[in-house]
Amino acid sequence: MTTLTTYLLFNGNCKQAMEFYQSCFGGELSLAKVGNSAMKDHMPASMHDKVINAQLKREGMHISASDWLRPAQTPI
Repeated sequence: MTTLTTYLLFNGNCKQAMEFYQSCFGGELSLAKVGNSAMKDHMPASMHDKVINAQLKREGMHISASDWLRPAQTPI
């Protein structure tokens, strides 16, 4: 069986997007925010609500994602 594996970057709406994908595809969603990670001491408080890692897993599909965490750079 083929497995879809992808990584997506979002501009601050990763949590909402991944919850939408879960509602469409099902599967188990896990989210980690900057404020709950070891990175929080290295990031400004304004970024603590951003998603540092999200994963949606089900048979045949694995989507990983995060919010763009480099505000001084333009996402590609």
